[in-house]
Amino acid sequence: MLAVLKFLTLTAIASAVELTNLTPIQEAELNAGALSAYINTTSINNMMQTFVPILSYYMLNNHTFVTNITESSILYKLTLDSVHINTVSGFKTKKFFMVPGTDKVQVVLSGIDASVLLDGSFSALHFIPMDATAVNVTNMTIEFELEQVPASDNVHWKLVDSSKFHFDHVSIKMKNSFLQKLVDISRKLIDMAINDMMPKLSKFIDTKIQALNAAVAGEGPMTFVFPVMGANVNMTMAHAPVTGVNSDLIGLFFDGMIIGDKVKTTTADITSLPPRQNHSLSEQIYIHEDMVNSILQQFEPSVFPIEIKQKSLSDEMKQVFHEIPTVYGNDAVVGIKLSMDLGDGKAVNFDKDHGVIFGSKSNVTTTLELTVSNATVMNETAVVFELNLEAHANLTLFDFIVYPNIKEIFAENTVVVKDNIGMYAHNYNILFTSILKNFANDINIQYAKGYPLANLNPTIGFLGGLIKQFTVTPYVLGNYLYAGFSMQADLPTATGPVEFIQ
Repeated sequence: MLAVLKFLTLTAIASAVELTNLTPIQEAELNAGALSAYINTTSINNMMQTFVPILSYYMLNNHTFVTNITESSILYKLTLDSVHINTVSGFKTKKFFMVPGTDKVQVVLSGIDASVLLDGSFSALHFIPMDATAVNVTNMTIEFELEQVPASDNVHWKLVDSSKFHFDHVSIKMKNSFLQKLVDISRKLIDMAINDMMPKLSKFIDTKIQALNAAVAGEGPMTFVFPVMGANVNMTMAHAPVTGVNSDLIGLFFDGMIIGDKVKTTTADITSLPPRQNHSLSEQIYIHEDMVNSILQQFEPSVFPIEIKQKSLSDEMKQVFHEIPTVYGNDAVVGIKLSMDLGDGKAVNFDKDHGVIFGSKSNVTTTLELTVSNATVMNETAVVFELNLEAHANLTLFDFIVYPNIKEIFAENTVVVKDNIGMYAHNYNILFTSILKNFANDINIQYAKGYPLANLNPTIGFLGGLIKQFTVTPYVLGNYLYAGFSMQADLPTATGPVEFIQ
């Protein structure tokens, strides 16, 4: 039975332990990291109602686990070689909450029923082979309480836990009547063995917690790096988790940077924790511009060049630069390939007043390559420019609809670096500013009513039933992209931060 309850406990741990790191609120003393999140324990509790049974189904049902467990006393010896879990069901109570007046979190899972097959043996009054023995556990309860204790450096921390387990009844059904009689005769000793195992379940959780504590205590700048979608994301905590007594909030702060040879940006300029916003959105995530730039740096070859082919843009290019139709004819089609040399600057900045700032008028070099196609050539390079391009854009997302709007766009310090068609003298800064503003205006008109992300994948539309007022915007906190949402079960009441849709 120890093995059975251990695996059931894993379900609870996988659902909750990694989300329950707590500490009193303190000012940041070191790097705060590029990825932060404020999680509401009420929302976690609501999510558990749905995901704990689902998680247990996929982790446990119809799974066989090799255990190799031996438990013994002077009265009995129990050996379990393996456990096959047929079903785990019930979960009538699923609670995740802060203990009032403390910074501790408590998790309670009860009403759990389990049906398993054991392979092993039990020796006491008789030797009882337990291969393919059916065991049913009724109305099991798992409770554990966690408290996070920060170290003096406000970065390292450890978890202190306490746990307990109990259940109403365990039934054992052997494969023949003779073995069943042996079990019935030895039932008091079997019950004793089960009761002896109960304290050892808490020790099992203690072992997992201590392993996590050891990893955190000895962590360096890149201890917890995880592969995500072809990149290595540094999820090492840059600051100890935070919360306050009588608060339902948990603050988590990660390094958040992409780890790669091409990444030059660090988080040294992030010296304070982002504040949680006081409004109806339960979950709030802050993505620093350094994290976004590290993503661009790592994936620069697959992001750039950005190719733009649009008839109105092509016609305007031919009208402004007469050299193009002179060389390629009036029916030529002009396209743009845009690349950025990220250098020491940031390709993307988040500004509370100007929104998302792409490029820079000073320290990020943009390359514009004009390509031309006609009856005889395809995407031939006509001329290449280098300039400092800067665009201010609103990319607010609300309720899974993105509202792109380019507010301002500038071209400075434009020079010709490659000329295959004999360009004349032009005031390139004024011309490109005018051309790009017209292009931006076309985009603004096209997406004036927003673009539903469900157009990309219908599944996104279903998320709107669970996640309410999902908002992503740069207009909340300087240098950060803010993302916030509430669960439907949180019963959000506000109409939503529509002021961000400018």
